Amino acid sequence: DLAREVAGRLKKSNGPVRFVLPTRGIHAWDTEGMPAHDPEALATMVEAYKAEMTAPVGLTVMDCHINDLAFSEKVVEIIDGWVADGTISME
Repeated sequence: DLAREVAGRLKKSNGPVRFVLPTRGIHAWDTEGMPAHDPEALATMVEAYKAEMTAPVGLTVMDCHINDLAFSEKVVEIIDGWVADGTISME
């Protein structure tokens, strides 16, 4: 199971980890209206990742596609927060 494998690897991290999960797709070809768009499979994937991403991995679920501006802005916001509070250093 891919979600279990990814979560297992993230849980071994020495630094802060947050998994940002877009619920509307993770590839350009699975965007709504594209031939490979499969809402049922996507919902199954989202539920699998929700179940596996437990402490110490933080989870942010977003109602967007991975290629949406909102997704990248959230990732930058998370990293900026870690820099601002000293969790990570840019030096």
